[in-house]
Amino acid sequence: MLADTYGWSTDEILDLTLARLRQAVADITKDKLSAIKREAEYLRILCSFIAATVPVEKGKESKLMEQATKIGKREKKQSGPDYTTQFFQAAIKKQEMREQESRH
Repeated sequence: MLADTYGWSTDEILDLTLARLRQAVADITKDKLSAIKREAEYLRILCSFIAATVPVEKGKESKLMEQATKIGKREKKQSGPDYTTQFFQAAIKKQEMREQESRH
C-alpha cells in the first residue's frame, strides 16, 4: 500500500518510525475513504435521476427512489472500543519514549 501510493522502496518503509508509518497508513486510508464516499454520492445522484423517470401512482412513494437515496448511507451501529487504535497509540507512545531515551 505504501509502495504503491508513495513509491517508497521496502527499505524506505522499514526505516520509518512506527509513528510515521501509522501516519502514512492513516493518510492513505482517509484518502481512500473520501474517494469511496464521493463515488457513492455520484452513484446516489445518478440513481435518483433514473428513479425519478419511473412512473409512480399518484399519492404513492417510489420504492426505487427510496432505495436510490439510501445508496452509500449506512446506519450507525453501536460499537465497542477500538482496540486497533488503542494498540497503535500505545505503540507510538512506546516508540516516542525510546526515541527520547536514545537522545539522552
